[in-house]
Amino acid sequence: MADKKEKEMKSLVEAILESEGKKYEDWLHEKHMEFLMDHSATVLAALKQLKGD
Repeated sequence: MADKKEKEMKSLVEAILESEGKKYEDWLHEKHMEFLMDHSATVLAALKQLKGD
């Protein structure tokens, strides 16, 4: 059931983006980049821990 709703939501998002002349893959990449930038402090802290600083 959840898979069906997820597919429906994705299809709706794709349709909206297409109406705006955007591709879903480009939009998703942008969202990933925004997420990483919003959480860059966490990412940097984790990298420092791995490095041993």
